[in-house]
Amino acid sequence: MILALLCDITSCKLATFRNTIISLPVIEDIPMDCHIQQRQNITIDYHSLISEDKVPKNEKILIHLLKWSAKYEFVVPFGFENIKKELRFKKKLVEKAQQKLHEIKKKFYNADESDVVFVGMHYRGTDMIKMMRRELKDKFFEPPSCEYYNAAITYFQQKYKKAIFILITIDFAWLDKNKKCLKHDINLVTNPVHPQSAINDLILLSHCNHSITAYGTYSTTAALFAGGTTFVYDLGIPLDFDGPTLTMGLAEMLSNWYKIGNNGRLVSSLHIGK
Repeated sequence: MILALLCDITSCKLATFRNTIISLPVIEDIPMDCHIQQRQNITIDYHSLISEDKVPKNEKILIHLLKWSAKYEFVVPFGFENIKKELRFKKKLVEKAQQKLHEIKKKFYNADESDVVFVGMHYRGTDMIKMMRRELKDKFFEPPSCEYYNAAITYFQQKYKKAIFILITIDFAWLDKNKKCLKHDINLVTNPVHPQSAINDLILLSHCNHSITAYGTYSTTAALFAGGTTFVYDLGIPLDFDGPTLTMGLAEMLSNWYKIGNNGRLVSSLHIGK
């Protein structure tokens, strides 16, 4: 899913596409004092790029933001519950995700137990690692390993007696290397949706109670929809760095988001036992 913030969230709406219901404003709805991080093109019907002064009146538009243009400082004060009124998954896809969670629950507990919590875990590797090395250069040390995930898992184990962890990734080389060193005393399922689908995986993660993310917008979106306690991977770069700082920026603003380094050390103020 791609989210595009149309200027100040208090006066404009959000746009998204693919498997959601969308609401797009017309050009007149965008305020004159609209402040976005970078100058952008305006896209009509998702394809033809034209200059702003040539946008036909009453046409619906999508602003195409350049990289690193996420304005999370607008999103957070507005509240994601309000945003979810605009961004809604299709009902049939939500029902499919809820059915999958029900199936997973029955693998470990009785179906009628109400105190079971789901923790969605996501790892984004493959081409993302190449991009991170290209953009961050020597500032990108390594992707998150099992030590990072184990630290977050420990927190949820200590807080909840009945926790089920759902790990989603398409980086099977990383999975083969790290799954064997993930904690063994947990209820874990890996890639439970068959065949794997980006949107179905996203909706499944979005309907978990809590989240363990890495650094990408995919798992960040899922964690925002889930709304629970969220752990993010600390890249160790300043937030004003010209790079992918969205997830860490949210962790600075949201009281239930916390950063953990790859050594399992908690960066934010929350105790995690060993």
